[in-house]
Amino acid sequence: MARPTCDVPYNVRVRASFDGGTTYCSFGAGCTVTFSCAPSQSGRDAEVADGTFNSRMQLWPNPNRGDELNVTIDDLGALVGTATIDIIDLFGKRVATGTINVDGSNINHVLKLRADIADGLYIVNITAGDKTFTQRLVIAR
Repeated sequence: MARPTCDVPYNVRVRASFDGGTTYCSFGAGCTVTFSCAPSQSGRDAEVADGTFNSRMQLWPNPNRGDELNVTIDDLGALVGTATIDIIDLFGKRVATGTINVDGSNINHVLKLRADIADGLYIVNITAGDKTFTQRLVIAR
């Protein structure tokens, strides 16, 4: 597929392979997706834009060894005192949660991960004020 045009809806259908592309399942039902026009960035950044500010969330190291996770979000646009962080496994179970302090309109935090979090793929949600940031996290020891 050619590079998608920003803010244009596309009707897509997908199918999965569980053997590295040797065989594929049937196509699933179609759905509509729209690609945003956020500026490109290096690394695993998430960006939220509402026309008045641009915020960027960064997690590193990612993949992670399961000990410490660095989290930054810059330019939240408004002063927020605290933010909530949730780490959710792929079954939807919250495996860690907590509250972190916000320095003005920025988050710069080192999160100590619990030793009993298993290797795998997780979703990190951070809510600061009325903004929510979501990013994938891989734990691999």
